[in-house]
Amino acid sequence: MSKTVLIAGASRGIGLELAVQYAAEGWQVIAGCRNPEAARSWLAPDVELMKLDVVDTDSIARASKP
Repeated sequence: MSKTVLIAGASRGIGLELAVQYAAEGWQVIAGCRNPEAARSWLAPDVELMKLDVVDTDSIARASKP
């Protein structure tokens, strides 16, 4: 069974590096990004992108729904 991790800020910096490393280790990665389309070129195709802005409560509420 694979493990799942949600990483906020996964489009650059430490968040991006964590997303890359977890994906390389076989984790199911959900990458939270303000602009997911821009992050697609940096992340593996199997990484799930989610629009997420951690300072926007509406964004957090939308991201928390299945």
